[in-house]
Amino acid sequence: MGQLRKMKKGVAWFIVGVVGVFACGLIFLIVSPHYSANIVRSESMVPVLQMGDVVVMGPVSGIEQIKPGMIISFVHDEQLIAHEVVSVQGDAIQTKGRALEDVDPWLVNISEVQGAYLFRVPYLGYLSKFVRTPLGWGLLVILPAALLIGYLVWDLVLRTPKERGAPTGRKAPPKRRPASSARSAARKGRRHGLLEARQ
Repeated sequence: MGQLRKMKKGVAWFIVGVVGVFACGLIFLIVSPHYSANIVRSESMVPVLQMGDVVVMGPVSGIEQIKPGMIISFVHDEQLIAHEVVSVQGDAIQTKGRALEDVDPWLVNISEVQGAYLFRVPYLGYLSKFVRTPLGWGLLVILPAALLIGYLVWDLVLRTPKERGAPTGRKAPPKRRPASSARSAARKGRRHGLLEARQ
């Protein structure tokens, strides 16, 4: 039972750690002006990027960092697009969707580049979209957090030290010697006294 409790507590703290790291990463992406996370909403970059993927983009400081084959995000007609770089012509960049036959019918200026592709989290966008609904927020955020906090409060506050398997600080009562042992010791004492008297 003690091992089972330790495993449960370890799993609970592991979940807390994972949620904490995820929350810190999300806050960093929201607060940092140089990094961003966006949901893929089209199939123009299949198979590299799938619809519903969350794409994390990093900073681009200059045109010298842009190389053919890179995936960059840029603004075109007030839309954020992530396409692959085909070529760089001065300060202009030719891009193309991986699933499209032709290159984009425009050139991207370096000033329009928002970031360079770092990594993706497959299909997290669908989960993110669901979390933004009241039902998704309640099921995936509020309910697990409430259950976890309730378990930790019960484990740390409401359970007694004995139930947790912790030492209570009470001394164990002294062990009583069996009656047969006590009688045997008394007989030995009387014999020993008789022997001393005879001497």
